[in-house]
Amino acid sequence: MQVFVNNAPVTTFSGATALDAARRYCANEGIALPDGPLFDAWGNIIAPDSPMTEGRHIFTHNPL
Repeated sequence: MQVFVNNAPVTTFSGATALDAARRYCANEGIALPDGPLFDAWGNIIAPDSPMTEGRHIFTHNPL
């Protein structure tokens, strides 16, 4: 399944959570996972166990 973290495409497994996607993004970028919350495309804080769906956009910083 392809999702987007910080507008970068990330391929992850079906059933992945927001935290799984963020971890994969950070591993791909060679950076540490930020300590702060995760955000949806509208700047709302989301739970780390929020389910990911095909094409969903999440952010490790507030996108607004």
